Amino acid sequence: MNIDINTSSREQFLDIKLTVKTGESDDIDAFHAKIIVIAIFERKKEATFSDEEFGRINAAAIIYPYIRQHIRGLSLDAGLNPIILPLVNFQKLYEYNTAN
Repeated sequence: MNIDINTSSREQFLDIKLTVKTGESDDIDAFHAKIIVIAIFERKKEATFSDEEFGRINAAAIIYPYIRQHIRGLSLDAGLNPIILPLVNFQKLYEYNTAN
């Protein structure tokens, strides 16, 4: 599974684009999906962390459960066994990506 998070800010809004790709292998029997969700967050006051940190940690953690539920629902509706994406700790993912 591959997760890509992009952030952009405009005035008091922060736009987050979260892309989740599954099944990157050549296995024809593997489940392949690419889900893109775009969310807009409004800033009410100055935060103690950057837009980048908010987008990659908090916003991603808010959006990701909806992607998990969508994939699960699609697989069930298709008559497959439920496909449940793993839980992701976006704080740890951010720390790992900034360290490397």
